[in-house]
Amino acid sequence: MNKDAIQLLKDLGKTGYKEKVINIADGFSITLKTLTSREDTDVFNVLDGLKGSEFFHNHKVHTLARCVIQINEFRFDIESDLKVKETKETSEAKSLTEDEKEKIIKKAIEKRKEEMIAEKVKIISDWPSRIIDELYKGYSILVGNAETEVSDDELEETKDNINKLSKDKDKKKKRK
Repeated sequence: MNKDAIQLLKDLGKTGYKEKVINIADGFSITLKTLTSREDTDVFNVLDGLKGSEFFHNHKVHTLARCVIQINEFRFDIESDLKVKETKETSEAKSLTEDEKEKIIKKAIEKRKEEMIAEKVKIISDWPSRIIDELYKGYSILVGNAETEVSDDELEETKDNINKLSKDKDKKKKRK
C-alpha cells in the first residue's frame, strides 16, 4: 500500500475543516467544528423514521452532540485520552501484534465516542430551545463558510503535494 497516497487522501479530507467559537451566555463559549461525511451520515441514520418537528429538533440535537468540541477551555479530547490509556494497557499485552493493539485502541476510541455522543445528546436535549437554535445557527454559518472558504491555498497545497509525489516517483523510476 502506498502510504504517501493514503496520507494525501487524509490531507484532502482536512481541507474545509473549520472551527468556530460562539459566546452563548455569560461565561460560556462553545467551540463548534464542521462534521465529517461519516458524522453527517450518522446523524441521519439516527433520525430515520422521524418526521416534522421531531425530525428537526433531533437533527439539531444530534448535530450539536457531534460538533460541540469544547466548552470554555475544556475540550472533549477522547482520542488523546484513550490512546494514552489503551497504549499503556496494550503494551503490557506482549502476545498482541502491533496491528492487534492498534485495532483494540481504535475500537475503544469508537466506543468512547459513541458513549460521549449519547451523553451529550441527553444533556443538549434538555437545553432551552433558544440555546439549541443559537448554536445550530452558528453551526450552519460555519458549514456555509467552510464550503465557500475551502481556500485556493488549501487546494493548491494538496495539488503541490500530489505533484511532488509524482515527481519523486518518476525520479525513482529513472534510477532503476
